[in-house]
Amino acid sequence: MTPEQYFLQLRLIIVTLDIIQEFQVRDEFISEDFGYMRLRLNLINGDIAEMFEYVVRENNRIKTINYSFHLQNAEGTLLKRWDNAPHHRSLKNFPHHCHDGSSGKIISSREITGRAFLKELKKLYLSTR
Repeated sequence: MTPEQYFLQLRLIIVTLDIIQEFQVRDEFISEDFGYMRLRLNLINGDIAEMFEYVVRENNRIKTINYSFHLQNAEGTLLKRWDNAPHHRSLKNFPHHCHDGSSGKIISSREITGRAFLKELKKLYLSTR
């Protein structure tokens, strides 16, 4: 799979999710061996998701190198953010972590991709309907 194919699949998932009202590609660069994409998703309840993912192709597979998946309510209050910025070294799965807006805590997280974030987003919003 190429980065172009990966990001195309990501866009196809986005347009099929009924919890997303609209989305914008804020920035992107895609080559044969690496790429990044920054997206803003406006959800049907007014919440906003910001996605950033940088990927490389290794042995015809896509590997996520850097990511930040941010979810906030319509007023701008953080709900959750998953990222792998290299801080919070004491956490178990460093550098992967999650900022939990409701508790204010930063917790260890597994590595997450754009596809996994969209799956989590769908699960979060379908459970609140």
